[in-house]
Amino acid sequence: MKNDIAYRLMKAAIDEGYELQVWYEEDHLYHDEPAYQGFDEDKAWLECEACDCSTLILLDNDEQAAWVFIVHGNEFYETINDYSSDNKWLDQWLSDEHDKIMKEELNE
Repeated sequence: MKNDIAYRLMKAAIDEGYELQVWYEEDHLYHDEPAYQGFDEDKAWLECEACDCSTLILLDNDEQAAWVFIVHGNEFYETINDYSSDNKWLDQWLSDEHDKIMKEELNE
C-alpha cells in the first residue's frame, strides 16, 4: 500500500540521502544479512511486507542513523509501531507526516 506511512517514510528517507536496510521482524539482532539493503523503496517495501513485522534501519554512510519497527495489520497510518527518537530528521518527519495523513483521513 503506497499510502502507508512506513512506505512514505522509505521514500522520504531515500530522498534525504539515507540507504534502507530491511530486516524480517527482529533478525537484525541475530543475523548478519538483511533481507534488503539499497536505495529502492519499492524493493524495500516488498521485503518489508514479507512478514507480519519488520525492522527498517536508515543508514548514513553505512552507519545506523535510525531504526523503525513496522507492524503490518495496523491501520496504514499506524504501521510504524516504534522508532528511535534520537534522529531529529526522523522525529520531525513522523510528526509532520502523521498529522498530514490524519488530516487527509478526516477530510475524506
